[in-house]
Amino acid sequence: MDRFNVALDLKIIMDNLPVAVIVIDQNRVIILANKIAAEYADKLPEEMIGARGGEPFDCAHSKEDIKGCGFSEYCIKKCFMHSTVLDTFNDKKERKMIEGSLPFLKKTDERSLRVSTIPFSTNTECFLLICIEDLTDLKEAQKQKLEKAKLETVIETAGGNVSRIKPAAPGCAGVHRAASQ
Repeated sequence: MDRFNVALDLKIIMDNLPVAVIVIDQNRVIILANKIAAEYADKLPEEMIGARGGEPFDCAHSKEDIKGCGFSEYCIKKCFMHSTVLDTFNDKKERKMIEGSLPFLKKTDERSLRVSTIPFSTNTECFLLICIEDLTDLKEAQKQKLEKAKLETVIETAGGNVSRIKPAAPGCAGVHRAASQ
């Protein structure tokens, strides 16, 4: 089983998965990327090949060191993706649904991600298959739902005797302006 055949088989499978998937080699260089990963990076899958993990995604720290992604002080000390990848390569044990956030230069300042890593090898090389789910919108929706529930609790606790609510608050809690005045 050579590297080319493995890559071809994986590419077919990866492009049909509903999450972003990349495969990296032991040097943490991308050798395969599926369509969803390329969409996240705003690139074609083949444009991602040869780059280090965070570089095509425009990770805010990927260019802080001349060696590229994974070598800056932030990467070494704080990056959950970096530590997950290194841990998986070191002990050859998969990691499932590790959550963390990373700062990016595109889309928003920071994205909440869920990452799973799966090690595999050919006769001569070790690789990692990395699945990446962007949870940013879900986390924001959960935060808004919690804030709304807290505001509703305050209104209920006041027994409906709330005489003054800031102008933005009623719409947030689903309270009509006439009821809040």
